[in-house]
Amino acid sequence: MPAEERDRIVRHLRWHGFVALGRGLMASPSVGASSLRELLHLVQPAAAVPIGRSELDALDGLVEEGYFAEVFRTADTEAAYSQFLARYEPWSRHDVEDAPPRDAYALRTMLVHELRRIRLRVPDMPAELLPTGWIGDRAYDLAADLYRRLSPSAAQALSEILEVDYPGLMPSRFEP
Repeated sequence: MPAEERDRIVRHLRWHGFVALGRGLMASPSVGASSLRELLHLVQPAAAVPIGRSELDALDGLVEEGYFAEVFRTADTEAAYSQFLARYEPWSRHDVEDAPPRDAYALRTMLVHELRRIRLRVPDMPAELLPTGWIGDRAYDLAADLYRRLSPSAAQALSEILEVDYPGLMPSRFEP
């Protein structure tokens, strides 16, 4: 396979949460073979890429030894979540429900944008592969709480700007 084609496939798979385990070997903790075939077809329809599936024994031992933390760079993700929490936890102690509509809209927009920037860089890892007390759960819970509390006022701003009856809460936003 030409290097340019291979690089395009690798870049595409990274966007979908795959990580390199070694040269020419990529893995995802959550994407199955049929979904992978669809992803590959989108980026390079004629690509002949071998696909395998693996089951790991002694999963607890691999987690304790830090195998997944190293491969999936959870330290970088933890740092990003720490910055997110440092920025937004102080807001959780304020009466954000009383914020002026445009301020609530701006804060809610930045909150969601920053959380998505972190989550889009990180593969969707099963909880059992994450370190105990995963900081991402705390960040997600904080975002869900602030989003819920900011939404009624933010909806007022959007209703005025868009001249529509904007809903106070978006259905299924921040639901498990």
